[in-house]
Amino acid sequence: MTCHVAASGSDLVLAEDCARKQTPKLILASMIAVLGFSCVGCGSNKRSDLGQVQGTVTMDGSPLADAQIIFSPEGGRPSTGVTDAAGKYTLAYIRDIKGAAVGKHSVRIETLPPPTSDHEVNQVFIEKIPAKYNAETTLTADVKPGENTVDFPLVSK
Repeated sequence: MTCHVAASGSDLVLAEDCARKQTPKLILASMIAVLGFSCVGCGSNKRSDLGQVQGTVTMDGSPLADAQIIFSPEGGRPSTGVTDAAGKYTLAYIRDIKGAAVGKHSVRIETLPPPTSDHEVNQVFIEKIPAKYNAETTLTADVKPGENTVDFPLVSK
């Protein structure tokens, strides 16, 4: 809708009515523009308060596959990763956001139980990694801003 203002008094009333009808449209357009500009860069999977963490876990010198690594900060959300066949892991903070909170962490490493079928529901899973690395962990890590490589050479005895 286009508003035209003429010089007569009755046209002034028409112009005010037209302006009232245009105002909500202008407010909505302004809000959409502000939201659009505020989301520039929202698609990034990196956060400045996280350090990127990767490393290798070995047990008695051999790569430890299918182990879950949990970095728990003194305050905040933990980060997790799973080792591949070569014992390598990369931590994820949440969904597809990689990293861990900057600061000191308690670290737990535990093996993942194998998938079970309906026939194996009552099987008992026995943790292969000593308790000093998981339930009674003595492991710690200090995550710094930027790239961090944190390796864990575990021993079974």
